[in-house]
Amino acid sequence: MHSRRLARLMGIICEIKAHPRRNVDQMCRRLGISRRQFYKDRESLAGMGFAFHYSRRQAGFVLDKELTFGVSGSAWPTCSP
Repeated sequence: MHSRRLARLMGIICEIKAHPRRNVDQMCRRLGISRRQFYKDRESLAGMGFAFHYSRRQAGFVLDKELTFGVSGSAWPTCSP
């Protein structure tokens, strides 16, 4: 994955979580992307485990599935001098 695309996807996640009350057009302007790109990226994010939709009733974005990571202490390699 290219770093610009990764940065854009991370930007969408951050904006959705930090400003869920913005509408799609406001999100696109803030992120500097088209609506088409926003919806393509939304599908990519859903495939990665971060799904969301816009709810008119709640007047904002709603998380359907949030990305989670499980990290245990034994998963990290140890470094020895």
